[in-house]
Amino acid sequence: MALLARPDALIRFSSAHPADPQARRVARILGARHCAQAALVGSTRAPLAHRLATAVDVLHALSMAGLAVADRKYRRAAIIDGCIAAAFAGAQQAALRRVSGAAAAPAPAR
Repeated sequence: MALLARPDALIRFSSAHPADPQARRVARILGARHCAQAALVGSTRAPLAHRLATAVDVLHALSMAGLAVADRKYRRAAIIDGCIAAAFAGAQQAALRRVSGAAAAPAPAR
């Protein structure tokens, strides 16, 4: 939500530079993607949703590694964002194990 509501503050914190219009736009798009992904994954217990969310977060982390190499100005922001995306991917994997385990577990006897 912060990326949608206050992108300037987060951009300044993570990159040590004032936000330009392009960075602000990218931050808002990323924030919208985070919110949509959380809403979709949170509304279902389907393992496929968690697998897809993991893939999206891994790809995002990899793209941030590329940005960190290519763009000195936003290197710090890319590293921070890439680490956050990797943490989200790890959290999705943990959620996938819980969901898959719950789906495979037999129903309790009454």
